[in-house]
Amino acid sequence: MAEMETDAPAGAEPRTAVGRYIVVRALEDGVVVMGLTRGRDHRSHHSERLDAGEVLIAQFTDLTAAIKVRGRAEILTGAGPGAGPHVKAFRAADLAELDSFFAFGPALTGVFVN
Repeated sequence: MAEMETDAPAGAEPRTAVGRYIVVRALEDGVVVMGLTRGRDHRSHHSERLDAGEVLIAQFTDLTAAIKVRGRAEILTGAGPGAGPHVKAFRAADLAELDSFFAFGPALTGVFVN
């Protein structure tokens, strides 16, 4: 898999997910969050086991291309730089959107979840 990219305006350099955060909240004991490496073959380089109610803040880095969540959990994300202050919450099992809201007024852009 190539470096993870986000949408960028036409003609602009693509933005990467490096430095972006997600928040994972366990809804049951035994939720596993794994960091997967970049490159042709994704490999797990780190994992954490969460119990119900525990929260993990995970970051995409030069090493971490993907984050895998096993178990019942909620995932929170922010829109990132240049976007509005939009925050979304998803159910990890099927990525169903649980909540969507603006954290601040429209004048503020680039909300990060961290």
